[in-house]
Amino acid sequence: MEHWWVQRLTAAALVALGIWFVITVLGLLHADYATAHATVAKPWNALLLIVFVLTMFWHAVLGLQVVVEDYVHTRWKEVVLLVAIKFLAVLGALAGVLAVLRVALTP
Repeated sequence: MEHWWVQRLTAAALVALGIWFVITVLGLLHADYATAHATVAKPWNALLLIVFVLTMFWHAVLGLQVVVEDYVHTRWKEVVLLVAIKFLAVLGALAGVLAVLRVALTP
């Protein structure tokens, strides 16, 4: 039951963060590099971007886990897929967070 609640919580967070993200990106539509860099470098924007990336990957892992558990019936294939999904999600989340930090902390 906890899995179900966490998936709903991350979905709700992604709705709010997704709206913020779209508004931010639309505001930068015709901006130059310096403006976009300054926007991402603002502490709240950098923090929200990091939370967005982490929440997105967490939600994706939860959803893909359910799909694999429901539709893969060979145990070793299920385990391999779940490990691969989690590995790729951690790799993607780390890359996203490091990218945001690099932009935010570079003068």
